[in-house]
Amino acid sequence: MKEKNKLTVRFIVVITFSFLTLCAWTSLFFYLSLKQLNQTIAKPVTLLYGTTLFLGGCQLIAVSSLLFREFLLRFFEEKERMRWFHEMFLYLLSHKVGNFLLAQKLNASILEKNFSPEAVMRIKQGLSRIEADFRQILALIETFSRDYIRQKPFNPAELVDSVLGELGRMGTDSGLRVRKSYYLSRIRANMLETRIMLLLLLENAFKYAGRKVSIRVGSYKKKPYVAVVNDLGSEKSPGTGMGLIFSERLASQMKVKFRYGIFRGKFSVLFMWP
Repeated sequence: MKEKNKLTVRFIVVITFSFLTLCAWTSLFFYLSLKQLNQTIAKPVTLLYGTTLFLGGCQLIAVSSLLFREFLLRFFEEKERMRWFHEMFLYLLSHKVGNFLLAQKLNASILEKNFSPEAVMRIKQGLSRIEADFRQILALIETFSRDYIRQKPFNPAELVDSVLGELGRMGTDSGLRVRKSYYLSRIRANMLETRIMLLLLLENAFKYAGRKVSIRVGSYKKKPYVAVVNDLGSEKSPGTGMGLIFSERLASQMKVKFRYGIFRGKFSVLFMWP
């Protein structure tokens, strides 16, 4: 709504100054047409022409100032967005490194017990997941260059399915059952930030769930939301917590409501747009 008001004000300003320019050129035409008339008539016309010409000059100054201001605003906005992207990338990279450390701890505990083909297979699976993590980072960088940090309408259900496709075998290898409930077909938000948020939350859900993961997309009091719920696996090792820390940081940047907790043996995460 605020953006629409700004555009309306700018449109009115441009139309007003365009009208003044038209008045200036019209006055010039009448001035040249009435140049040979009585001086009593010519003087007011000259005064009118001079006034409208002055207003036309003011128009050029004002329009130039608006364009310069717009350029400065966009420059500093782009600079802030790039700073945020670098910070976001470092957070995401540290999260993936934390996953790597956790996987190596599990592998070490297995090797301490026995050196078996199962242990070797677990190490190979861990390395495959780390490779997949870094491919996700590269994919996000490519997405950033394409979608950047702009709000636009998109289908949240399609975005969830896309993220599930990126996670790929992470859910199928664990034998998890994923339940999806979509009650919202259109939302206007930052697509890149939403993708990263979903990637973090679904990754954690798949990693620490026992058997089920539920994803719900809907709206409450005309406020769109996404909820991710998973049961708790008894044999899962606790993580580093970087995923939730980064999710909270990202939610603060997105200016969305972010809540999580354990209820009736299930871990639930909710983020809702204002």
